[in-house]
Order: sequence, then C-alpha cells, then structure tokens
Amino acid sequence: METMTKSEFASFLNRSCFESEIAFEVILNKCRIRGIKRNKVIGPFIVDYLLKVSRKKRLAIEIDGSFHRGRKVQDEIRQDILTNRYNVQVIRVSYPFGPDLFGALREIINWYSPKWKNREFALSRISAWEMNPGMFFAHCSHAKETGKRLRKNAR
Repeated sequence: METMTKSEFASFLNRSCFESEIAFEVILNKCRIRGIKRNKVIGPFIVDYLLKVSRKKRLAIEIDGSFHRGRKVQDEIRQDILTNRYNVQVIRVSYPFGPDLFGALREIINWYSPKWKNREFALSRISAWEMNPGMFFAHCSHAKETGKRLRKNAR
C-alpha cells in the first residue's frame, strides 16, 4: 500500500466531512468570516484551520473533538513547536462547542484589519448568540444535519 504525503493527506481530509468542522464552518459563514483555509500543512503538522493575514502573521485554529481527548500533552508540545518554530499562533476550541467558542471567534475577528467590513456584523452575531444560546445551538444542529447529508452523499 502506498503512503500519502502530508499534502496528499491534507487534501484527503479536505474531502472528508467531520461534524465538528462542518459546524465550525457554518458558524464562520453565519458571522461572514472568510479566508480561513481548512487542513493546511505547516512543517510536519496539519492544522485544522489557518488564517494567513501576512507572511509573518498566521493563526491556526484547532477544533478539539474526540480525537484530542487524552492528548493534552501532545497538543501542548505541538502548539509550542508551531508557535516557536513556525511563528503560528494557535487557538483551541473544544467540540461539542461551548462558551469558549465565542472568545475564539472574537480572537479570530481581532486578527483581521480594524477596517474589515464585516467586523461589526460578526461581533453583533456573537453577542446575540451569547445572549440567546438557543439561537446558537439551533445553528449548530443545522450544521449537524448538513454534515449528515454531506457524509451520506459522499458515499
């Protein structure tokens, strides 16, 4: 059996539909946050999402789902290497999503230029979700259904 390179594996992951990634992408779209690439290779690692503002300013977003349970030490080492060797800041979001998601979304928004046209809309959407978590979870359940349909159609 032939082994895949990191970039081939990243491409494979992009074609796969993980519930956490679909839910996160639906949330990004609801906030009109664009330009975040999924499953990008950085050195020996593949990060879940990468926002590249400039050559020197990059933000990795890691969605910590079931795969990451019991891997806290490995994740911390990986994060240190990404930050110190590759100059990539990392934020972690636990899945299923909880209150840490709102802080992570605000941090992502802060990486954009202060003149970014969707800043106020995105911040108001996040504030509305915090005040009415039911609306937020309705968006998440919509993402779950979308993910089920995409996985079913991929077979």
